[in-house]
Amino acid sequence: MDLKSKKWLKLLAILLICLQILDFVYTYIGITHFGVDAEGNPLIQYLVSRLGVIIGLGFPKVLGISIVIYIYRSLLEAVKLNRYILSLLVFVTLIYVIGMLEWTYVLAILGIL
Repeated sequence: MDLKSKKWLKLLAILLICLQILDFVYTYIGITHFGVDAEGNPLIQYLVSRLGVIIGLGFPKVLGISIVIYIYRSLLEAVKLNRYILSLLVFVTLIYVIGMLEWTYVLAILGIL
C-alpha cells in the first residue's frame, strides 16, 4: 500500500472514531432530554433501558471503535488496499456524517447546543 493510501485510510479511521464519539454525545443529550424513545435503534433502546445510559450507549460505541481500529490495522498490513472495504468505510462514514448533521440541527433548533 502506498503512503497516500495509508494517509487516507488513517484519516478515514480517525474520522469514523470521532463520529462514534460525537454520536455517543448527541445520543446521550437526546436521551437525557427526551427519554429513551429519542433513540431510533431498538437495540440501543433496549441496552439503555437495561444497563443505563452510559453503559447502554458506551458498549456499542466501544465495540464500533474497536471494529474500526481492527479494520484499519488489518488494511495497513495488507499489501494492496481492498477497494470494497474502503468503499464500505467511506459509505459508513457518510451515513454517520448525515446522522450527526441531523442531530446537530435538531439540538440547535431546540436550543440544547
